[in-house]
Amino acid sequence: MAIALLNFNQHGSTVQSIFNFYIENSTALYEYEPRSEKVVEDWFAFRTEKNWPILGYFEKDREKPLGFATFGFFRPQAAYKTTVEHSVYVHPDHQQKGIASLLLQELMAKCKEMKFHSMVGVIDSKNFPSILLHQKFSFTLSGEIKQAAYKFETWLDVVFYQKIL
Repeated sequence: MAIALLNFNQHGSTVQSIFNFYIENSTALYEYEPRSEKVVEDWFAFRTEKNWPILGYFEKDREKPLGFATFGFFRPQAAYKTTVEHSVYVHPDHQQKGIASLLLQELMAKCKEMKFHSMVGVIDSKNFPSILLHQKFSFTLSGEIKQAAYKFETWLDVVFYQKIL
């Protein structure tokens, strides 16, 4: 088992396929259209420019990450500069193996190291595995927005889980 930084040239297609699985099959991402290679490349470039890590989980015999985690701006205004919104995604064939926990734990350590004060997870209210993951690491429910999005012919509520680092 290893957690390492990801880059677009080696890992872009795997990250793209994981994103697109969740876009097409779940409410983990409130998007309708799959992400193109260019969108994923720009996503990597933006995080690289900001020096924000994209952490990947690897098993020793695999070349492709089985999951990844990163963060970005919570809000773009300067006063929010010490709060990040984070994301953790695990390949659908490798869920329930503890990968998300390992990635979130490492991401929290990176955020502390980078002197961020607060992490926020923005989660679909019915994404119980993600909610349980955040509760496991002492994130607290900080709010809920009812009918914040519409996908798969239904209204979706979003919850905010926060951890003060």
